[in-house]
Amino acid sequence: MSAETATGSTTGGLGKMLAKAAFWSAANTALLRLGQLAISIVIARLVAPDEFGVFVVALTVYQIVISFSEFGVSTALVREIDNADRIGPTVATIAIVSSSALAVLMFLSAPWISSALGAPAAADAVRVLAIPLLLAGPTAVPAALMARDFQQGRKMITDVSSFVVANGLLLILAINGGGVMALAWSRVAGQVASAVLIFIVSTKNYRPGFDKREAKRLLRFGMPLAGANIAGFTLANVDFMVIGRIAGATQLGYYNLAFTVSSWPPNVFTVILYSVTLPALARVKGGITEITRHVSAALSALCAASFPVTTACVVLAHPLVTLVYGDRWAPAATILGVLAIFGSIRVIISLFSDVLVALEKTNRLFHLQLVWLAVLTPVMILGVMWGDGIGAGVAQVAVSLLVVTPIYLVVLVRSAGLPLEPLVRPVVLPLLAAIASGVAAHFAAETVDSALAKLVVGLLALLAVYLLVLGRWLLRLVKELKALYGRQPLSEADTQVIALSELKKEEELL
Repeated sequence: MSAETATGSTTGGLGKMLAKAAFWSAANTALLRLGQLAISIVIARLVAPDEFGVFVVALTVYQIVISFSEFGVSTALVREIDNADRIGPTVATIAIVSSSALAVLMFLSAPWISSALGAPAAADAVRVLAIPLLLAGPTAVPAALMARDFQQGRKMITDVSSFVVANGLLLILAINGGGVMALAWSRVAGQVASAVLIFIVSTKNYRPGFDKREAKRLLRFGMPLAGANIAGFTLANVDFMVIGRIAGATQLGYYNLAFTVSSWPPNVFTVILYSVTLPALARVKGGITEITRHVSAALSALCAASFPVTTACVVLAHPLVTLVYGDRWAPAATILGVLAIFGSIRVIISLFSDVLVALEKTNRLFHLQLVWLAVLTPVMILGVMWGDGIGAGVAQVAVSLLVVTPIYLVVLVRSAGLPLEPLVRPVVLPLLAAIASGVAAHFAAETVDSALAKLVVGLLALLAVYLLVLGRWLLRLVKELKALYGRQPLSEADTQVIALSELKKEEELL
């Protein structure tokens, strides 16, 4: 790829590149999410809740360790496009050495870590998951280059192939009673398939090499980013760690299923943030009035789309869980009703985080994560001691709604200079519509008996009332979004913002 193409000096070519990348990125994410949903439904009927809980402990260890497996240095390949040939070999070396060392450490310490998290039975699964961690180093550089060069079509090939291999093996092993180890070995199979295909389809890679001066500079750049990743992944997994330690594997299994279902809105709607909102914010960051308009419109769209999903999960949690996953997962329904609220709050916080990234307030973002983690940890411990998985859900909602969201608003107003009213007003009407439709769905569902009938009747009532209350407002919003997100010429700096957003999405998909 020429320097001109990589830097986006021709806005027309870059515009086409962005549109193509956004299409493949959205298609890839949607396909994988739908496929994972289908697989999770099948596996939930083959694997017991306590076995799920044991695997979640092992997976939590893996996710936290892999979040800093290459010390954040691969991101430099995205930011320093013109310098990639000089730093590439050193980046490859650091990624391979660090991930290998951490994989060995994870393997050796598996029994101690598993016992500390309240699930000694997870030790073998932790050891197995050290294998994909070992593979993360060699693939870090080609994966970063694919994100930088918007090769989302190629990335989709690797992701879909990995998904097919992993879940094909998972089904075979689970049907034959593989339990926890079926889940662990399927992760390994998927990572091996992904690694092989990344090397096949990637158009560029770097052989390992080492420049001491570049290594020092890369580590100075990457270590704070790795620290932010650790904080972020610890924050995302503190509930699993606390539940596993205090409440045990079975409660963790119920909580994990409820959390997965409640994550449907964030998982789906953050694709919009990564593909459209963040690049748009990067283009208009010079004017507060214009960026406020973009943020307000994006917030309106996200609330309008996520609130009815959340309401359905709250009101229809029991028929949804028992019908889709089976009666033995019924205890997860009450947890889902609480965590669904947290799902919509996460969507709003994700948007606020991207605003801070676009405005280059990343230090504030890191500090916010630390505050969130510091407050959530003791509240989570108290919540789990009080009510197991339900208490954990209440802790998530209370901290995110009463502490984290207000702090984000204060930072956006005082540090970024955005007015408060456009950050609050877009939430009000969708929230009122969601409450009204939820009440209607509840009473409609009570008129029938079977789980399927409750789900169908409740959803129809919810959708009808929601559209009735919000119809005109939605039409105005569509016109506003068309005006804002039409085709616009891109600046050279947009390539870094867009590619970094792709890396961020890869971390979320882990």
